[in-house]
Parts: sequence; C-alpha cells; structure tokens
Amino acid sequence: MPEWVADNETHYIEICVGLAKEPQHLAELRPRLREAMTRSSLMDVEAYTRSFESCLINIADQQPLNEPGNDHETHRCPSLCQCDAR
Repeated sequence: MPEWVADNETHYIEICVGLAKEPQHLAELRPRLREAMTRSSLMDVEAYTRSFESCLINIADQQPLNEPGNDHETHRCPSLCQCDAR
C-alpha cells in the first residue's frame, strides 16, 4: 500500500487524518490486511529465526577472541571491531 507511505511527519499526519475520515473504507480494508499479513513473509517465524541465527553466527565468527596473546591474525575484523588489525 504505497499510498500509506509518508515522506515526512506532516505527510504522515495527513495520511492518518484522511484515513480517519473514511471509516467505511478502513472497515473494508481491515479483513484484507489481516489476510495479507498472515501470508506475508513477516509472519514466517521459522525463516526469520534461521536468518537471525545466521546473522548472529556471522557476527560471532568475526569477533576477536578474548584470549591472552591474541594478535588478531586469527580473525577477520568487521568494521565495528576496535582492534588495530583492520
């Protein structure tokens, strides 16, 4: 629903006021929105969990080991790493 996307706060308020003035239109949309949301990838909890887990594993793999004498030669430093090996 691209017509619901606002460019700024003022536009957002205009959209909300316009929708509030059309309660019948909103009542007709509500069932379709629920159905669309149910089919949406946003509701695929298993896929989201796998993706999030993969991100966490990648982050953990890129962090320096907190061991004495670690010279940072054994890890890839992400941009957030504060070591001098970047």
